[in-house]
Amino acid sequence: MPRSSMKRKAENIVDMESSSAKCQKETLNNIADECTCPITLELPLDPVVAQDGHIYERSAITELIKQKGNALKSPISNEPMGRQLLPVVQVRNLIEELVKSGMIEGDKASRWKQKIKDEDNIASLKEAAEKGDPAAMSKLGHAFYYGSHSQKKNYQTAFGWFKKSADQNYPPGMCGAGTMLVNGYGVEKNAVEGMMLVGMAARSGSATAAYNLGKWYAKGKHGLPCSISRAKEFLQMSVDGGCKFPALTDENKRAAFDLLKEL
Repeated sequence: MPRSSMKRKAENIVDMESSSAKCQKETLNNIADECTCPITLELPLDPVVAQDGHIYERSAITELIKQKGNALKSPISNEPMGRQLLPVVQVRNLIEELVKSGMIEGDKASRWKQKIKDEDNIASLKEAAEKGDPAAMSKLGHAFYYGSHSQKKNYQTAFGWFKKSADQNYPPGMCGAGTMLVNGYGVEKNAVEGMMLVGMAARSGSATAAYNLGKWYAKGKHGLPCSISRAKEFLQMSVDGGCKFPALTDENKRAAFDLLKEL
């Protein structure tokens, strides 16, 4: 067979395979469209079937049920609808596989892509924490405390990770565990032990611990006396950039500056 004929045949095969892959991708995207929540217009992370037979993001349809009460109507047909929701694990697993495979495109998959990325990060943190890394333990504590990185908020789990980090004298871990002890979040309240940990964390360079102490001194909370001078000292410490662990949230930074102006 002439070389030119062989080349044309190879090109035809490539074109056929490309066309087949494109057709398959379009089909899978159409399937994904059928699973898209009509309220959020995104692929649901926690899909449920409502009594109108359509798939929704659980949090979105639950909020709609709360708002409408007995006047609940289907967002699709506008017909009266019952309140019962049924989980659809198979749909969730299908969506996850399609997103991971890269077969679903567009904004509708953005939250799923972020969720998969978050879960990979959490898995890496857990692996590091199990090897004894106190920084990873503290980051896991924050994830469960705030319900970030696609984790559900769980104070008991958060305290467990913070405590393991604090046991290695890691300042952010001491701050997290101490703050939870002071407030009794996820653990029996113990203001004395908690305050000791937060104080050690602040002296070891935790900006968040310094900020917490500044707030508490300003208001005389958790057994501390009201002391404007001590409040200013710790609040200034939290925002002056000199802390070894300066991970103060933007919201807390603004609050610290506002409180310094008031004192």
